Amino acid sequence: MNPREFEMMASVEAEHWWYRGLRQILGQAIQRFGRSLPDQPRVLDAGCGTGENLRFLHGLLAPRYVGGFDPSPQAIAWAKKKVPEADVYASDVCQPELHCDSYDIVLSCDVLYIPGLAAAHAGMSSIVERMAPGGLLLVNVPAYNWLRSNHDLAIGTRQRFVGRDIRRFLVDIGLTPRLVTYRLCLLFPLVVASRLPSILCPSKEATSVASALKPANRWTNQVLGQAMSVENRLLHAGLRMPWGSSVFAVGQKS
Repeated sequence: MNPREFEMMASVEAEHWWYRGLRQILGQAIQRFGRSLPDQPRVLDAGCGTGENLRFLHGLLAPRYVGGFDPSPQAIAWAKKKVPEADVYASDVCQPELHCDSYDIVLSCDVLYIPGLAAAHAGMSSIVERMAPGGLLLVNVPAYNWLRSNHDLAIGTRQRFVGRDIRRFLVDIGLTPRLVTYRLCLLFPLVVASRLPSILCPSKEATSVASALKPANRWTNQVLGQAMSVENRLLHAGLRMPWGSSVFAVGQKS
């Protein structure tokens, strides 16, 4: 990922409609599928980026242990500032260093697309081995290889996915899929339209492009945030989105 993307992420993820929508569905999924989890769960963010999801989970769950790792020193520095209570350290999902004997909730949002599922399989399997019975893995990844654009070049995307890829992956690493759905279904036409020029005429140099992530004004945050909230409520009610720019999944350990 271009180093400047971490700075952009750190500066906007607290208020940006996309990140707020993701955190909302994370909270809903934990509420829905984590009823048997301890009151103070042990939480790991496998690929914590600049730390906003860690801060969210720390505030939501008051966990007994909260930790996160990332291969980027720049991301780790941001995460430590945002969540000084967390155990934040350098590692990656392909060969993860694990600081806790057992985890109740593991998060890996927009991480697996960078190495790809094959490269991450062994590392994610080792994390699942440390998960407690009933523990949850929550995953978010980008959807559809045909949607590759300059955004993917800027953030280092190796692989985009369809729902069955993630369902199969969860099973392969030893989890029962509890939820596999697309996200941003309602806003999908806007996503495609905004990326269509670079889908048709992609750049070749990652250093010459920037991701689609930009600061959003108050009106945009409000309108698009409301659309995400409506979609998240539908998902929480048990519906599945037939398409979207992301795949969201929950796997549970037996």
